[in-house]
Amino acid sequence: MTAYETILTEVRGRVAIITLNRPEKLNALSARMSEELREAVLAFDADDEIGAIVLTGAGRGFCSGADVTGWGRALESEADPGRRMEQAAAQATETWTDLWARVKPTVVAMNGDAIGAGLTITLGCDYRIAAEHARISMRFAAMGVMPELESTRLLPHIIGLSRALDVMLTGELIPAPRAAELGIVNECVPAARLMERALEKANQYARLHPQTTRAVKQLVWANVFESDTEAVKRRERLAFAEAQRRPSHREAVRAFLEKREPDFYRAVREAAAGGAAERNGG
Repeated sequence: MTAYETILTEVRGRVAIITLNRPEKLNALSARMSEELREAVLAFDADDEIGAIVLTGAGRGFCSGADVTGWGRALESEADPGRRMEQAAAQATETWTDLWARVKPTVVAMNGDAIGAGLTITLGCDYRIAAEHARISMRFAAMGVMPELESTRLLPHIIGLSRALDVMLTGELIPAPRAAELGIVNECVPAARLMERALEKANQYARLHPQTTRAVKQLVWANVFESDTEAVKRRERLAFAEAQRRPSHREAVRAFLEKREPDFYRAVREAAAGGAAERNGG
């Protein structure tokens, strides 16, 4: 397993766990951490035996946001500290939301405060669980900058326009129970149960094969902001037809008729082995 400087990785059954690991900085996002996090997500997404990913933090915080020490250096050394962000905006790079939308299901276990980018980086994930003592904040305006990582679109979509504006304009530290009421997180649990509950949810996703869960996610993300109803229906029909060709569908039908639990991973492995034998003339 790859050794990382700023994250930890672990596998439990079909669930991968990625832990942000700069506890002395409350897991502030540095360029190195972002790079390693992306690398680990892609590595687990490529592993056929992993069905879901849990993201959490080490120490008492989940993620305190961007590493502001870099901002201080930019103000001191650059005549135009906003220039780099403008250049990044002009480049066609994959955002965190793009990544979460195309990979296996992701569950966020917020073990402590999620501030600024520490929250927005999770908005494209599939499920967010917060420990009861955690606090959540969109502190961008309080720092004189703008919300980012597509949060100005995602957060209003998740909790509604008026609530999202209030959260962004006040920069208030929102207790986890209130964040759950607003819908920023899906649920709030006692700290002692956080990882247990995150693994329960991740295993629900991981029971299905990634061929299926990825296809569902890709269809939803393609349609969620689509204004053309006919395009939505067309995508759904094509995706449904493609699903019927997959070994997961055949296994689900057989398992139902045979009154047993389906084994999607075995079915996919057997189908792949049969296809390889056929291609090799075997």
